[in-house]
Amino acid sequence: MVGREPWIAVYIMADHYRGTLYIGVTSAFHTRMIQHREGAFPGFTRRCGLRRLVWFELHDLMTEAVPEGMAAAVEDQPDRTGQSAMG
Repeated sequence: MVGREPWIAVYIMADHYRGTLYIGVTSAFHTRMIQHREGAFPGFTRRCGLRRLVWFELHDLMTEAVPEGMAAAVEDQPDRTGQSAMG
């Protein structure tokens, strides 16, 4: 088993350009990316085919990373017109 990295990562996975997004937070970034690519666990990312890493950001503490991930999730919510805040 691979150990934890000394940092926390907030990341976004997608299935294709302007497609479905998944925002995650992990302390085992490399291991988690392999799990996503291989579809190792049943769930949303495997069901939607989210295998493409489109963005990540590193943090020293989980308390820093989680609010960043939550903010990214809120920013991408569609408004009442159906347009995402991110474009």
